[in-house]
Amino acid sequence: MLYFLPTLIIYPFNVVTQILNLMFWASLIIITGLIKLIIPYAPRHALTRLMNLYLSGFGKGCFWLLSLTNRLEWDIKIDGQLHKDGWYLIMANHLSWLDIMLLADFCSGRIPAPKFLLNRNSSGCRLWV
Repeated sequence: MLYFLPTLIIYPFNVVTQILNLMFWASLIIITGLIKLIIPYAPRHALTRLMNLYLSGFGKGCFWLLSLTNRLEWDIKIDGQLHKDGWYLIMANHLSWLDIMLLADFCSGRIPAPKFLLNRNSSGCRLWV
Protein backbone atom coordinates (compact mmCIF):
# COMPACT_ATOMS: atom_id res chain seq x y z
CA MET A 1 0.00 0.00 0.00
CA LEU A 2 2.64 2.50 0.98
CA TYR A 3 5.33 1.04 -1.28
CA PHE A 4 5.67 4.29 -3.18
CA LEU A 5 7.07 6.19 -0.19
CA PRO A 6 10.83 6.80 -0.01
CA THR A 7 12.95 4.78 2.39
CA LEU A 8 13.61 7.84 4.55
CA ILE A 9 9.91 7.84 5.42
CA ILE A 10 9.22 4.08 5.40
CA TYR A 11 12.01 3.15 7.81
CA PRO A 12 11.06 5.53 10.66
CA PHE A 13 7.39 4.66 10.09
CA ASN A 14 8.13 0.94 10.47
CA VAL A 15 10.30 1.46 13.55
CA VAL A 16 7.78 3.68 15.34
CA THR A 17 4.74 1.55 14.52
CA GLN A 18 6.50 -1.69 15.49
CA ILE A 19 7.56 -0.17 18.81
CA LEU A 20 3.99 0.99 19.47
CA ASN A 21 2.65 -2.44 18.55
CA LEU A 22 5.14 -4.08 20.92
CA MET A 23 4.33 -1.66 23.74
CA PHE A 24 0.59 -2.26 23.39
CA TRP A 25 0.67 -6.06 23.35
CA ALA A 26 3.52 -6.35 25.89
CA SER A 27 1.64 -4.17 28.36
CA LEU A 28 -1.42 -6.43 28.06
CA ILE A 29 0.73 -9.53 28.57
CA ILE A 30 2.50 -8.02 31.58
CA ILE A 31 -0.75 -6.88 33.22
CA THR A 32 -2.34 -10.30 32.70
CA GLY A 33 0.80 -12.01 33.99
CA LEU A 34 0.73 -9.85 37.13
CA ILE A 35 -2.91 -10.80 37.68
CA LYS A 36 -1.91 -14.46 37.45
CA LEU A 37 0.90 -13.85 39.91
CA ILE A 38 -0.99 -11.75 42.47
CA ILE A 39 -4.36 -13.51 42.57
CA PRO A 40 -3.75 -17.10 43.64
CA TYR A 41 -7.21 -18.34 42.61
CA ALA A 42 -7.37 -16.57 39.27
CA PRO A 43 -8.58 -18.71 36.35
CA ARG A 44 -5.03 -19.56 35.30
CA HIS A 45 -5.87 -21.53 32.15
CA ALA A 46 -8.19 -18.81 30.87
CA LEU A 47 -5.55 -16.14 31.55
CA THR A 48 -2.89 -18.23 29.80
CA ARG A 49 -5.14 -18.59 26.75
CA LEU A 50 -5.72 -14.84 26.84
CA MET A 51 -1.97 -14.18 26.96
CA ASN A 52 -1.50 -16.53 23.99
CA LEU A 53 -4.12 -14.50 22.11
CA TYR A 54 -2.12 -11.37 22.91
CA LEU A 55 0.99 -13.00 21.43
CA SER A 56 -1.02 -13.89 18.34
CA GLY A 57 -2.25 -10.30 18.08
CA PHE A 58 1.32 -9.06 18.37
CA GLY A 59 2.47 -11.32 15.54
CA LYS A 60 -0.46 -10.45 13.29
CA GLY A 61 0.02 -6.74 14.01
CA CYS A 62 3.73 -6.93 13.17
CA PHE A 63 3.09 -8.74 9.91
CA TRP A 64 0.28 -6.34 8.94
CA LEU A 65 2.46 -3.30 9.67
CA LEU A 66 5.33 -4.75 7.63
CA SER A 67 3.02 -5.59 4.75
CA LEU A 68 1.86 -1.97 4.61
CA THR A 69 5.23 -0.82 3.36
CA ASN A 70 6.77 -3.99 1.89
CA ARG A 71 5.74 -6.56 -0.67
CA LEU A 72 5.90 -9.66 1.52
CA GLU A 73 5.39 -13.22 0.37
CA TRP A 74 5.30 -16.30 2.56
CA ASP A 75 6.85 -19.52 1.34
CA ILE A 76 5.59 -22.05 3.88
CA LYS A 77 6.27 -25.74 3.40
CA ILE A 78 4.80 -28.13 5.94
CA ASP A 79 5.27 -31.88 5.82
CA GLY A 80 2.24 -33.50 7.43
CA GLN A 81 -0.48 -32.00 9.57
CA LEU A 82 -0.20 -29.40 12.31
CA HIS A 83 -2.43 -29.69 15.37
CA LYS A 84 -3.34 -27.04 17.92
CA ASP A 85 -2.89 -29.50 20.78
CA GLY A 86 0.50 -30.83 19.63
CA TRP A 87 4.01 -29.78 20.60
CA TYR A 88 6.53 -28.63 18.03
CA LEU A 89 10.18 -27.70 17.96
CA ILE A 90 10.73 -24.67 15.75
CA MET A 91 14.27 -23.72 14.89
CA ALA A 92 14.92 -20.29 13.41
CA ASN A 93 18.03 -19.53 11.42
CA HIS A 94 18.14 -15.93 12.67
CA LEU A 95 18.77 -14.25 9.35
CA SER A 96 16.95 -11.17 10.57
CA TRP A 97 15.34 -9.56 13.59
CA LEU A 98 11.92 -10.69 12.33
CA ASP A 99 12.06 -14.25 13.71
CA ILE A 100 9.90 -13.78 16.80
CA MET A 101 7.35 -11.57 15.04
CA LEU A 102 6.93 -13.87 12.07
CA LEU A 103 6.86 -17.03 14.19
CA ALA A 104 4.14 -15.49 16.37
CA ASP A 105 2.10 -14.77 13.24
CA PHE A 106 2.76 -18.18 11.67
CA CYS A 107 1.83 -20.13 14.81
CA SER A 108 -1.39 -18.22 15.38
CA GLY A 109 -4.27 -20.61 14.87
CA ARG A 110 -2.03 -23.45 13.65
CA ILE A 111 -0.13 -24.65 16.69
CA PRO A 112 0.20 -23.64 20.37
CA ALA A 113 1.85 -20.30 21.11
CA PRO A 114 5.62 -20.60 20.75
CA LYS A 115 8.00 -20.41 23.69
CA PHE A 116 11.42 -18.94 23.08
CA LEU A 117 14.80 -19.94 24.47
CA LEU A 118 17.34 -17.14 24.44
CA ASN A 119 20.80 -18.55 24.08
CA ARG A 120 22.65 -16.12 26.32
CA ASN A 121 21.84 -13.28 28.60
CA SER A 122 24.24 -10.97 30.43
CA SER A 123 25.11 -13.69 32.97
CA GLY A 124 25.87 -16.28 30.28
CA CYS A 125 22.83 -18.43 31.18
CA ARG A 126 20.02 -19.67 28.99
CA LEU A 127 16.67 -18.06 29.59
CA TRP A 128 13.12 -19.17 28.74
CA VAL A 129 10.80 -16.43 27.54
